[in-house]
Amino acid sequence: MPALDLAVLADHLLEQATEALDAGAEPGVPGAPARRLITIGAPAFDFDSCAMLAVSVMPSVRLGQVGDQSDVGRGVACLTMTLAELRVTLIGCIPSIDDAGRSPSAAAITAASTPLLGQGWVMWCGLHNLRRSGILFPPSVPGDDRVVSIGPLTAIDAQGGALGWFVSVLVQIDLDRDLGT
Repeated sequence: MPALDLAVLADHLLEQATEALDAGAEPGVPGAPARRLITIGAPAFDFDSCAMLAVSVMPSVRLGQVGDQSDVGRGVACLTMTLAELRVTLIGCIPSIDDAGRSPSAAAITAASTPLLGQGWVMWCGLHNLRRSGILFPPSVPGDDRVVSIGPLTAIDAQGGALGWFVSVLVQIDLDRDLGT
């Protein structure tokens, strides 16, 4: 992978999440939605077709740790690591209250939710498999391990006929090497 920036990281994760969903597609569990995008922060659910796969660039964090303060100034190295948080969001459609104010039936909600349950599980397991195989975020320098952490599969509550899942992925960025600073 060439020098990294947040857009390249997000695009790579979107491709890998799409691959994971498409590889796990089967009857009753569709592959990746046709609408795919990268955004800053959580994606909006205000669109005509609610099926969507998005990768959001969330706040990045620089972690630093120093040992015993009495060692500072005597050449003790500080451990620092910069992590980018990327969030994969999978949204699907569910029935909602109609114009007459009637709630959808339990059967209709269940029928719409069931494929999303499968898709969420396929996406989460697929991301873990890609991480274990070294494909998800390969090291920027061969032989150099990159810290990649995949969070839990987290439900997104229904919002206006859409609901789904998100998974946060933390990826280590070597500021000097990856970003060319």
